[in-house]
Amino acid sequence: MRFPEVLLILTFYVRSTHHEAFVPPPTPPPQNDRNFTNNGSGANNISGEGDFAKRGYGEPCTCDLDCNFGRWLICQNGYCNCAKKSFVFDYTRQTCVVRLSEKCFEIAQEYIDYNPKDLPPTIRCVEGAFCSMSAGGVCACNTYGYYQSLDGTTCQRKKNYGQPCTRGLECKSDVCSGPDGKCICNIGEFYHKRRKRCVSLVGAICFGDDDCLDNGVCLEHLAVCGCSEDYLETQSKTCEMRLSYGDSCTEANPCNNPELACIDSMCVCKYSNHQQFENDTGHCLSFPGGPCVEDQNCVKNSKCEQGQNNMFQECRCEEGHLEMPNGQCERFSGQGEACQFSSECDPLPPLVCLEGSCDCRDFLTKYELETRSCRGLVGSRCSQDRDCTRGALCSQSNLQLPGRCQCQNSFSVSRDRTCVPI
Repeated sequence: MRFPEVLLILTFYVRSTHHEAFVPPPTPPPQNDRNFTNNGSGANNISGEGDFAKRGYGEPCTCDLDCNFGRWLICQNGYCNCAKKSFVFDYTRQTCVVRLSEKCFEIAQEYIDYNPKDLPPTIRCVEGAFCSMSAGGVCACNTYGYYQSLDGTTCQRKKNYGQPCTRGLECKSDVCSGPDGKCICNIGEFYHKRRKRCVSLVGAICFGDDDCLDNGVCLEHLAVCGCSEDYLETQSKTCEMRLSYGDSCTEANPCNNPELACIDSMCVCKYSNHQQFENDTGHCLSFPGGPCVEDQNCVKNSKCEQGQNNMFQECRCEEGHLEMPNGQCERFSGQGEACQFSSECDPLPPLVCLEGSCDCRDFLTKYELETRSCRGLVGSRCSQDRDCTRGALCSQSNLQLPGRCQCQNSFSVSRDRTCVPI
């Protein structure tokens, strides 16, 4: 179908469905360029060239082909006017646009129904509005940056912080307050002087990082503001730099890191005898026996488990690993476990690889699980009481000779050289 036929059909449809009397439009203000040419697809674009120059809004015409239908103009009573009563002419954009609350989607559909082989000219709504399908295919104000005027004819830009208002929807923050009626920040927000807008505190709603306070980020999975890495939330819902291990601290400027304590004016691990600070993770990690909440709180090769009587949680070495004097969990075999070399056995007691399993080197010593040590049996040499088996003491009758393990008075020696209660 040729373009003139499309115009005639659409004009017939518009006029056949709208019988209101036409009032000639006022002559628009002088414009530098209001000529249009057909681009061959049924739409018309601004141009000052060509043999088929089209006339703009309010200009005299003799037929529809004189007017720029690419701007939804047709000839009515000798003047180029908008094709439908639901249109109004936008002098800034130089095109007819759909009024607020008027059907916009149906206009395009009507055009396509009459001319399925051709696309309709671009359909626009009044400034600040869009064709909202959720509102039923009508032009509605974009509520993110605009609000509908009281008379329902225009979309007004939302007002900034401190500007006068009568309703909350007039403000970008949606809050109008005070005796004088001014836009203020919403709950959980504050006015950022440098950004000249309201921004969200920690825990308040956000759509992107720019909505959040300094040193804050928008947590996408929660849609609320949180603190960036290396920053901590304060009681006032702001973010401040997290002090790290070794940083200086005072009573007025304490360690704001919950893992650290201020000792001798320096931030150190809170459980200093049971933890070490690891630069790789930036956290204080607990040795075996140290406090924990989850496995990540423990040193390598250890995990967080229930402590004595399930009253607390503590770190323990994983299976196949043993606690060393430096607080680390190393892979060693315990007493009675298989081995090929003594280097595989627990070095603390120490154990050696004896006939394929880890055990005490001297046959006059016995491994004690409770103390994780090889203790001397009765009669074996010793230098201190802890060298001897349970119930025995190191007795030295001559200072020039080594001591001997002897049962205490309340114990007697057994056939296997251990001490049993009398």
